[in-house]
Amino acid sequence: MFDPFKKRPTPEEIIRLAREEGMSDKEIVRLLTGGRTFRDAQQIARDYAKILELSLKEFMDLRRNEGD
Repeated sequence: MFDPFKKRPTPEEIIRLAREEGMSDKEIVRLLTGGRTFRDAQQIARDYAKILELSLKEFMDLRRNEGD
């Protein structure tokens, strides 16, 4: 059950754990933004792009399905 008092992981912790599992930036971006609207994905990009050392455009480009 959801515990509202349990500490949520920070974006930095999420990226660290994903990288420890061997995920690529593209896989991380797709996992974070899958099923989200464009606007939601933009907000996620603002929170995570810097941590992934990507520009907002690079982050949003990785989200696209073209070229797979």
